[in-house]
Amino acid sequence: MPNLRIMTCVWGDNHAGWFERALLKSLSWPQNNAAIKDAIWTIFTKQEDKDRILSKAKTMGAKHLEYVILPEAVQGNHPNM
Repeated sequence: MPNLRIMTCVWGDNHAGWFERALLKSLSWPQNNAAIKDAIWTIFTKQEDKDRILSKAKTMGAKHLEYVILPEAVQGNHPNM
């Protein structure tokens, strides 16, 4: 049974860029990467960003990757989203 749960909210070009440049870069470090191998990683995203985000997340090798599509009501209309 995994002993670590990771939850990540990411959608839109701006946040997807941060996800790729910062989070995935950090998780690619050997000790960090080893720590997430057996973690449950849940990614909350928009339907239109799902494939892009999940394809990048899968490169980290987490065995238990899942996603949740956010309803439009929680996605907001902020200019950076």
